[in-house]
Amino acid sequence: MQTLLILTLLLLGAEEKGWLTIETIPSGLEVYIDGELVGKSPLKNVEVSVGRHTVSLFSSDTIENAYFRVRRQGVLKGILSLPELSKYDAGTVEVDVKAKEKTKILFNYKEVINAPRRTKFFLYGCLGGIFASGVIAGVIISSLF
Repeated sequence: MQTLLILTLLLLGAEEKGWLTIETIPSGLEVYIDGELVGKSPLKNVEVSVGRHTVSLFSSDTIENAYFRVRRQGVLKGILSLPELSKYDAGTVEVDVKAKEKTKILFNYKEVINAPRRTKFFLYGCLGGIFASGVIAGVIISSLF
């Protein structure tokens, strides 16, 4: 009876695990899981608890500092600083680790460092579209009078 109780407690207390394999192009980049540096890529079969985890090429401190720098700049400058934050977004993923399963993650650092440029094109394209719409509306309205 006592043995059964001990086995039951051990099984209930045993945390289920899964594994992450993290590769980067190029290899040798620092990798953080839930804000903790776990090593340099490639990392194979890193054991983690089951559930949601954040995997990033950037430390939590780096991301938080960038966020607060942008936040202190005010609304307009903050909007224009969004491209800076897009780099951190491109270099960070959330993964759902399942029990006894292997999950593979691949980061392409070229895409990470090009994210701000893509965001600028999108952001400035939107602002240009708003401006152009205003000009067209102004021309149409002025032609009515």
